[in-house]
Amino acid sequence: KPYYLFHCDPISGSAHLRTPVEKGIEIIQGLRGHTTGYAVPHYAIDLAGAGGKVALVPDYIVGREGDELIVRNYAGGLFRYPDRVMTAAASEHALENSERASDSLESPLNP
Repeated sequence: KPYYLFHCDPISGSAHLRTPVEKGIEIIQGLRGHTTGYAVPHYAIDLAGAGGKVALVPDYIVGREGDELIVRNYAGGLFRYPDRVMTAAASEHALENSERASDSLESPLNP
């Protein structure tokens, strides 16, 4: 698997090799949906100052309508994806139920 496609670092003497980041994103978009996922590398930049490698990906999330994401696929088609957003109260209630359930479990190591 080609693991990374690196964007050219801004180093002295590389100006003639550099392209805009948008071109790299365009290349990745051109690969997705047209070849197996194993053949699509991560498009990445290596940040200076020990910032590390950061993957740059096309922006497939177009927006949100209520509990649905509007997502664009590799071919440009728009689709709805259910993504229920929990309110803070519902999230807290789910956490309390989860903690109560874990408290009631008995460990086979402790009689």
